[in-house]
Amino acid sequence: MNDRLVAATSWVALVFGFAFFVYVLRGDLLEPVPTPRPVLDHFLAMIAIVFGIVAIVYERKLHRGFENQKKEINDIVLAVHTRYLGDWPDHLRDITSLVSRAGADDELLILVDHIGYGHYSAPDEFEKYIDGLESARNRGVTVRLLVYPENEATTGAKRQFAAAPFSIDSPQVQAYLSRYSSIISGRPTDFDGFISFALDLENYFCERLLFKRTSVKHPVEIRTLKQAGDEDAFFWMCRRGNTEIEVVFAYPKFGSGRRGHAFISRDAHLMDEFASRFDRKWNFDSNAVGLLLYPWARHVVAGLPANASTTGGVQGQP
Repeated sequence: MNDRLVAATSWVALVFGFAFFVYVLRGDLLEPVPTPRPVLDHFLAMIAIVFGIVAIVYERKLHRGFENQKKEINDIVLAVHTRYLGDWPDHLRDITSLVSRAGADDELLILVDHIGYGHYSAPDEFEKYIDGLESARNRGVTVRLLVYPENEATTGAKRQFAAAPFSIDSPQVQAYLSRYSSIISGRPTDFDGFISFALDLENYFCERLLFKRTSVKHPVEIRTLKQAGDEDAFFWMCRRGNTEIEVVFAYPKFGSGRRGHAFISRDAHLMDEFASRFDRKWNFDSNAVGLLLYPWARHVVAGLPANASTTGGVQGQP
C-alpha cells in the first residue's frame, strides 16, 4: 500500500476517534440535561482513539521500512551491474552524488583533464561539484586529483573549443566571461586570449581546493600527469581503506565533436583496474604542483611574459 495513503488513513482514523470522543464527552458533561449514554459509546470512542494512534505508529514504521527498501534496492542495482549515466554534461550531477557519499577517512581518487570539469558547459552543476569536493575535504575525506600538465591541458582546451565554430562574441562565451569576470582580471578579445582565461580559471580552482582550513584533517592533493596521451577515460572513485566502493568513469569525445558517455559501477574487477592505474600514475608518473597549476596562464592574463617568476607557487618536482 502507498505510504501516503496509509498516513492519510491513519490521521483520518485518529481525527474521527477524537471527534467521537468529544461528542460523547459533551453529552456527558456539557449538556444542561446530560443525555444518558450506554457504556458501549464510551468504549467505542476510546477504541477509535487508540486505533488512530496505533495506525500512525504503524504508518511511521512502514515509512521507515519503505525508505530502507529503497536504499537496499539502489545498492543492489549498483552492485550487480555497471549502469549508463548519460551523455556529457548530464553525468556531472552523478559525480557530485558520488563525492557526497564519501565518508570521513575515505579517499576520493580523481583522474581528469581539468579541475574545472564541466565549468563551461554546465556551470551551475560544476559549482555543486566543486562545493562537494570542498565539503568532502572539510569532513575528513582524502581528495587526490591527477590532471593534465601544461602542454596537454592547453592542447586539449584548444581542441575542445575549436571542435565547434568559435566566436568570442557568442552569447555563451560572453556569459561565461561575465560569470567569472570578478575572479579573472581582463577580458579576452580572441581565441588564444580565451584559452588563457580558461586555464587561469584552473589556477583559481586549484587555489580554492588547496586552501587548508585549520580544522581540515586531510587537505586536497593535486598532481599533474607527466604524460597524458594514453588517458582514454576520466574517473572519480571512492575508496575505503583498501576496498574500492564505487566509480564513475567517462569517455570524453570533445575533440571529435561528440559529447562522450559516462557510467557508474561497483564491479570489483573494473574498480581494481582503475585504482591500479591511479596508484601507478600518482606514485611514478606525476609531478607535484604549487599553489598555481598553470603559472604561465596567470602571467598571460596579467600581461606579463609567460615565463615570468611568480610568488603564487609553481609546478614542483616529482
